[in-house]
Amino acid sequence: MLFLLSGEGPSDMGSCSSGENFCNLENGDFRPGPMAFFVDKLADIILNYSPVETYIMAYVSVLVTLCCPGGTALS
Repeated sequence: MLFLLSGEGPSDMGSCSSGENFCNLENGDFRPGPMAFFVDKLADIILNYSPVETYIMAYVSVLVTLCCPGGTALS
């Protein structure tokens, strides 16, 4: 099963302690945030396993640049 979630960073999904754009729990670099723990608890209740306890949760950061009318770029 794959959960794909979107968030703003450390205050919701978490972050990489190294500052990299990809990290996981297995190498100890991913610091889960409140929403990551919320999803973990839901999976534990509904599916009877914890992504955090089984080290299968990861963090990927993707910077998306939006362009609005007039050519002003927003990140």
